[in-house]
Amino acid sequence: MTWNYKGEADITLGERHASPVPKILTALIILAIVVVGILAFIQRDYFYDKLNNPHIVLTQESVIIPYQGKFDALNYIDQAKTLRYDKFMEYGSTMTFAPVEDSELPPYYFVYDSNVDTSIPGDYKVTYCSHNRIQENEVSLSVTVTAQVDETAPTITIKTNEVTLYYNHEDIKDFDPEDYIQSLSDDKSLDVHLRDNLTYEISESSNSIQLPDIQTLYIDMSDLDSNVTKYSREEMEEFIGTYTDLVNNTPTKSYSIEFTTKDESDNSSSAILNVVIVLDVDMIEEKLQTRIDEWNEKQDEPIVTKPSGGNGNNDGGNNNNNPGNNTTPDTGNDSGDSGHSLLPGQALDW
Repeated sequence: MTWNYKGEADITLGERHASPVPKILTALIILAIVVVGILAFIQRDYFYDKLNNPHIVLTQESVIIPYQGKFDALNYIDQAKTLRYDKFMEYGSTMTFAPVEDSELPPYYFVYDSNVDTSIPGDYKVTYCSHNRIQENEVSLSVTVTAQVDETAPTITIKTNEVTLYYNHEDIKDFDPEDYIQSLSDDKSLDVHLRDNLTYEISESSNSIQLPDIQTLYIDMSDLDSNVTKYSREEMEEFIGTYTDLVNNTPTKSYSIEFTTKDESDNSSSAILNVVIVLDVDMIEEKLQTRIDEWNEKQDEPIVTKPSGGNGNNDGGNNNNNPGNNTTPDTGNDSGDSGHSLLPGQALDW
């Protein structure tokens, strides 16, 4: 018997036909993972910037700088906390926010704007603007420049170290110490401030006095210019005696005037003007001699002596020389001890 088999079973038990779709999906998923992985690897820096946002971080929010101290804005960037610090610093920074083409920019860069001038006290603001591949960040530093510590005292310059005043000159009535200030100067304060703070103290020995005390020392000698030809002998001798005593007994006075001024930082300085007050004897001698000559011309018997003023009494002519004791002409019997003999036209011998 011959059995003809065509390769097909008459009865198939447990036969199942598998679909190709799962295999295709699996292949696509694997392919997608590979593509995403490749893309993630290629764009890893962008992902890093998106997740971490590298930017400039400061060590502090504010800083105080002394007058004329050193300030560098880069010194306040926190190296440890600034992600990609080295990358930021590779590009460096610029002082302005000047725009540039995107193609010229590196992945990480920053700019900062600073107008801090440590020679001018005040408050300033420094702004740092940092850029990564994804976004821009901005932080600010407040800067305070303190006022200058002024330790330099002002300068007082006076016209002269010593001035001489005369009792019998009217200038003494208008004496003003500030007229002898030549200049007031300071490296920080204005002159007007120094002038407003100018003071002075007048002292005689160890005693302080006031300005009017000097001005009232004026001695009025206007009667030396008056007409004395009508004086009697007694009046004329008293007139002569008054000025003789004045010359012999008027003391020289010395004063010290200390000027002081302060600048706006309370630094002070001083200068001293010495004032000497004397009698202008030459003027008295000249005018008194003229008055005596005028009086003698009108008299039959001219004055040949004048009262002695050297007795130490400064009482305006009330000395111990009585007018009647000095009216006789010099006959040559003068013992020469008075020292005040006066002949017509002869100069006074003080």
